[in-house]
Amino acid sequence: MNFHCLDIQASDNLFYTDANALEFMRRKSNVYSSRYNTTTTQPSSSNFYPVTSAIIIEDTDLHEQMVVMNDRSTAATAFNNGTIEIIISRRQNTTDDLGNEESLNETEWINGMELGVRTPAKFILKFTHGRAVAQDTVRKNYLKDRYSLQLFTSILYNSKEKTSSVI
Repeated sequence: MNFHCLDIQASDNLFYTDANALEFMRRKSNVYSSRYNTTTTQPSSSNFYPVTSAIIIEDTDLHEQMVVMNDRSTAATAFNNGTIEIIISRRQNTTDDLGNEESLNETEWINGMELGVRTPAKFILKFTHGRAVAQDTVRKNYLKDRYSLQLFTSILYNSKEKTSSVI
């Protein structure tokens, strides 16, 4: 699945992926070929990183971010400028020629037809201004979906003094 924004131009192919919405890791496309002086025959697959709850690309000049939040662990990249690409499920009809002679072809039968495994997934696309706002949005979404009771707060309201306080 691809998300593309013409207005956001990430510099140096930088993007951020999360670690359980607690910390964002700075990622860069094509880092292995430049760091280790090697060439790869799979340039696209070597740029995918695990994403637990969100991926962010940022335009550092405009301080604008495009955030894609997901409800399940996936892999994603920002291989092209202004584009987030997410892998929902993998399917490969041939072997990878790296020692495993089996193909990755998960299928299921529905009404007598063989179909690929379907994965119901929910993605939330949000545009923010400021990295702290983007990260706070991801944290709130993560807590809302997984730990909804932690977001409730008791408030004591005094009607005579018209004041409120958090308990």
